[in-house]
Amino acid sequence: MDGTLGARARRPGRRSAVKITAVAAAVTMATAGLAAPAVAAPVRMATTQAAAAEVPPVASEPEKLRAARTLGVVPTDAMMLLRDKDFVIALWRTATGSEVRASAELAFASSDLACTEWIKSGVLDANARDQAQQMRDADAARVAREAKERALITIGLVPDPELVIQNDRDFIYVITQRATGARVKAAALVAFGANAGAQKEFIADGIRIAHAADQQDAIDTDAQATAETKARLAAEAARGRAVSVVRVPPAPDIVSLPDDDILRVIADNSRRGSQIEAAAVTALRSRVRADWKRFIDTGVYEANLRDITAVLEQKAAADRAIVEEIRTKAAQAGLRPRLALAAERARGSTRPRPSRSAGPRSTATSPGTTCATPPTAWSSAPAPPSRRPAKESTPPGASCRAWQARTAIRWSR
Repeated sequence: MDGTLGARARRPGRRSAVKITAVAAAVTMATAGLAAPAVAAPVRMATTQAAAAEVPPVASEPEKLRAARTLGVVPTDAMMLLRDKDFVIALWRTATGSEVRASAELAFASSDLACTEWIKSGVLDANARDQAQQMRDADAARVAREAKERALITIGLVPDPELVIQNDRDFIYVITQRATGARVKAAALVAFGANAGAQKEFIADGIRIAHAADQQDAIDTDAQATAETKARLAAEAARGRAVSVVRVPPAPDIVSLPDDDILRVIADNSRRGSQIEAAAVTALRSRVRADWKRFIDTGVYEANLRDITAVLEQKAAADRAIVEEIRTKAAQAGLRPRLALAAERARGSTRPRPSRSAGPRSTATSPGTTCATPPTAWSSAPAPPSRRPAKESTPPGASCRAWQARTAIRWSR
């Protein structure tokens, strides 16, 4: 009986334990229910941020308007509603600058993000490069025009604006018809049939040298002139040729000036900041008369050559930089192998290679391995059926990559 009472006495303890366990479970569930939203909130926020990050950025309306105005285009409402890729090609159709057109082509052939970046900043940079290129082209055209003007003034002809913009060969033909000096005519006939480099050399220096010889022949054949007169005439002829460098006609009242005044005429009529101006001022500061005469006889021509060389070298360096930039962008983006190949050739490369978009891979192949030709080896447009080489057999001993490169070059021509 004591055992029965002991068992009954223990039953309330068991019920209490069951109750306590149930209460604890309920508290745990309630706590978990309250904490669940706090955990789910960061998850939903991270998911929302990831979804927002996947949405590609687009150019805003002010950015599109600025890009269009940069090129002098007044965009229509329909044009402003175009997506970025279509907006790029719309501006490309109206653009005239080579840099703007080339950069637009690269962006259009790349991705939507590249088109957006082009609208935001790429078109501005490309337009600035076009303007700088126009200035360099204008300087090069000015150098060529002024060389013809100097040549005409040297031999006593009027520099006709329509004449000085002709090409070198046509200009030299006019010299053969209008020049009066025998040596100038003979030299012009030789230059007329020479190559382009010899023709430029004739215009820059050949005419002056031949004219100096004609002048000296006329002085030497004057039997009635005294030695003093001949020396004066030779000095005046040298002054006339010197002032012709700055396109001042060698009038009698100019060539009769003393040497220091001739230096002042040259300095006053030269381009500001030019080598001619600097050399004339330096010679004028000298108190030695021989320095004045040396500048008139040779110094002015050397300074002029330095000016011309500086302009042409600057333009050549800028052209090389532009070609290199186009080649690098096309090669890095894996786009337009034909464009990259043309840039390689323009840069003077002896081993042009088309660009490849695929990553590095093994180039070892066994003889007879079939090697696919790059799909964009000649253009971004599909090739005609007769020109679309799907696959070609790799010759024995040739690597797959080398064979693809040669095939791409052949089809890009």
